[in-house]
Amino acid sequence: METVVNSLLHVLNGSYSQDTNYNIAAYMLSHPHSLLNDSLEKMAANCGVSISTLNRFCKNIGYLNYSTLREVARIDEESADITIPEDESFITDATLQERLIENLNEIKNMEKYPFKKASDMILQCKHTYIFGSGDSQYPCLYFQNKMLNKGKLLTICYDSPARISSIRFEPDDLIIVVSITGGYLSYFENYVRNAPCHKILIGNRANEIFDLQIPCGKYENHKLRKYSIMAVLERIADF
Repeated sequence: METVVNSLLHVLNGSYSQDTNYNIAAYMLSHPHSLLNDSLEKMAANCGVSISTLNRFCKNIGYLNYSTLREVARIDEESADITIPEDESFITDATLQERLIENLNEIKNMEKYPFKKASDMILQCKHTYIFGSGDSQYPCLYFQNKMLNKGKLLTICYDSPARISSIRFEPDDLIIVVSITGGYLSYFENYVRNAPCHKILIGNRANEIFDLQIPCGKYENHKLRKYSIMAVLERIADF
């Protein structure tokens, strides 16, 4: 079901508000069994929309109609597990390789508490929003799929300053910011500070506005960041 899942996640991650399209995508992602088995009429009723609206949604994301989307989901079901593809740009510089190994070992040998705590917060909170850019985007998408397989739907937010200002956070929501050096966070830190919800920072710069912080290894070279972030998110997903 990977093809359909990715289409639905694209809608979820690109929505600036919880509109009709967001709600349809969120329902389908949260109810994979229904997506594989429900009739058009039943799915429309469960999403709280008309049949024509549901078919129009499916057409807008690249499928002829709901029946086509459901059939593609059924065909793809056996390949639902997400795997990490070969990375042709993997680090070849010997010094950077040594530093990457050191980062990964540092993350691997960290006590389990912050990773277990982060996992518990994600599972217990109502909505989880991940803010990341650049090198963090692929690891975040991978993590989003991993958590979806565990039954927890997360939202990745791009264009963070504009996106975060459009969200009305509730006390039982969770914000996760991926910002190793703190530079990315600086663009919307005040929004995060004022959000009345739980907060996790994945990064190396201490910041008192977060309930939990997980570092990503002492080496911060931009060529290493993707792999260090992936290692942190993998440990969280393992709980």
